[in-house]
Amino acid sequence: VVALAASIYLLSGKEALLRAARACLHAALPPRAAGSVLEICRLANKIFSGYIGGQLVDALLVGGETFALMSIFGLEYAPLLAVLVGVTNIVPVLGPFLGAVPGLIILLLELPWKAAEFAIIIVVQQVDGNFIAPRILGGATGLPGLGVLLAIVVGGAWFGIPGMVLGVPTLAVLAALLKQAVGAGLTARGLDENGEPRRNLPGGPQEN
Repeated sequence: VVALAASIYLLSGKEALLRAARACLHAALPPRAAGSVLEICRLANKIFSGYIGGQLVDALLVGGETFALMSIFGLEYAPLLAVLVGVTNIVPVLGPFLGAVPGLIILLLELPWKAAEFAIIIVVQQVDGNFIAPRILGGATGLPGLGVLLAIVVGGAWFGIPGMVLGVPTLAVLAALLKQAVGAGLTARGLDENGEPRRNLPGGPQEN
């Protein structure tokens, strides 16, 4: 309840908080440095927003898949378990197991012969986690599917569940900053993205 109330207050006063943060930043740093920090913050905000939206879309897809499969097999507690599976799927890689194991336990206690049918949900989640989710998150963050999987594995190995959740957008921000730095370096040297000298635009100064 406290977290919900704090979120409402933060969102309602977002503009004032942002103005205060920008004022403090400009007061503490030179104009050029403050502008660079603000640009990085805008980039991070865009990528993290896209990532969260992608995760929510993926969770909705997995929850819908779970509900449909459970309804086809006639399993009990389809709405409850579908919501549980969808919510836990927000955690990459580990999420499918967090959602599937409680479902198996519930069905084992109530309808043991149905637990084996529910196990197919784990297969669906693994297909989603390894093929569908990387494409959705890659489109939202600009990372290829391999980059998404790499960020999840490395982030989880270093920082556990928080690293698994935040590894993808963090890597996306670093990749975007690296791309900008490489582009600026190539432009300063008069080279294109292939390392070849840039050709002058039509109407511009001609090479000697």
